[in-house]
Amino acid sequence: MRAWTFVFATLTALLCVAVACVVRENRRLHGQIARLVRASERAAALEVGDVLTPFTLRDGAGHDVAFDFDGGEVGSLLLFHASSCDACLATRAHWRQALERAARPDMRVLCIQTDAGEDAPLALEGLPPSLAVPLPPQGWLAAIPAVPATLVVDEHGRLTHAWYRQLDETMASELVEALARLGGGPR
Repeated sequence: MRAWTFVFATLTALLCVAVACVVRENRRLHGQIARLVRASERAAALEVGDVLTPFTLRDGAGHDVAFDFDGGEVGSLLLFHASSCDACLATRAHWRQALERAARPDMRVLCIQTDAGEDAPLALEGLPPSLAVPLPPQGWLAAIPAVPATLVVDEHGRLTHAWYRQLDETMASELVEALARLGGGPR
């Protein structure tokens, strides 16, 4: 009987130590998350008028692809999404509609997945293949505050329109108008 008491006491002590370790790790992680949230709140979102610098994304094969805004396009449409984002899925229809109504062959369209990490980015039906943001995001890519994000960029890399939320009908109409104005209008 004494042996069982000893075993029970030992297991109880080990369990208490394990619980204490889990509590300490939980507190550490909670503090780390709180610091990251505060840092992200301080990071300024991109604003209309900001000039975007060259950037690098990752394609489905894992290769880095460099982009700049001196490629002769009249402008760019950058569509940021995440894999488990219901608002992104809801916005996809507005993105497709805007491209059907206002896309031009001399306009660059990039679908950019923000949470792919090392995995291949998801393809969004009816849109160009997605590219992934290498983690951690660098430069202005780190200033995308939320997804879905819809950015219209002119031929000089200047941000002309930005929506950091699910698009509604009014915003989708504004997007079509913004795309039609790129490069001085349709060609």
